[in-house]
Amino acid sequence: MACWSTEILLFGSFATNKIHSFVFFATLSSYNLHRIVALNNPNNKDKEVIDWSHSNLAVIYVLFGVGALACLSLFWCLSPLIQVYLLVLGALTLFYSVPFLFFPGFKSLREINGLKIFLIAFVWMFATVVLPMTEKVFLVKSDVSFYLCLERFLFIFLITIPFDIRDSNQDKSENIKTLPLILGIKGSKYFGYCIGILLFGLLAVFHSLLRNSSMVFPLILTYLASLFLLYKSDKNASDNFFLFFVDGTIVLQFLLLALCLFL
Repeated sequence: MACWSTEILLFGSFATNKIHSFVFFATLSSYNLHRIVALNNPNNKDKEVIDWSHSNLAVIYVLFGVGALACLSLFWCLSPLIQVYLLVLGALTLFYSVPFLFFPGFKSLREINGLKIFLIAFVWMFATVVLPMTEKVFLVKSDVSFYLCLERFLFIFLITIPFDIRDSNQDKSENIKTLPLILGIKGSKYFGYCIGILLFGLLAVFHSLLRNSSMVFPLILTYLASLFLLYKSDKNASDNFFLFFVDGTIVLQFLLLALCLFL
């Protein structure tokens, strides 16, 4: 849905294409791969996640397989440039969870201190903004491209902070330095509030670049919802809070933008 949000902001419309489908199935397979790797991590102390994964192991493997096979079939239907981009993104996504064999000192990219949140924001930005723009780059002005890339990076960064707060005990046990462990939970929230202010500032400067001026309001509402959820974030909150509400801000942004098209 983040790809559709990009299309609405750029062109005032949205439709499913091969790139969108690939991003969807890649997300499906990578999310379930992360579950599989986490299940086999002896340091994983999240009993709720472990119990859920054990009881739904067959479903996790099926979803991973479906996603991976769909990506493989769609890959050959895309342009060579998109394929190169996807290979790089695929490697980053794979080694985010899976042991990175070329550097014995690190088990995976997520275990490199300070890299985790930046990597997630970059991959999401590239997959949901750069890829959809690539085949229509001649229709997109450079200042619009800059704004959307920066906006999406900061937005994903903002909504990833609550997940780092949730995982702070787990990351501490694995000696992975993330924002909550460097700045503390309160400091991480203040850092997120600063990102929210920056997002509002960017919107004030670049709002004239949007396809429709009414699209400012969905973005404002999404930022406000994200900041409220950051404020309410707690490492002891249930997984449903993060998976349905925090992750749901991506869906909320799309639904509000789509609503603008019909008003």
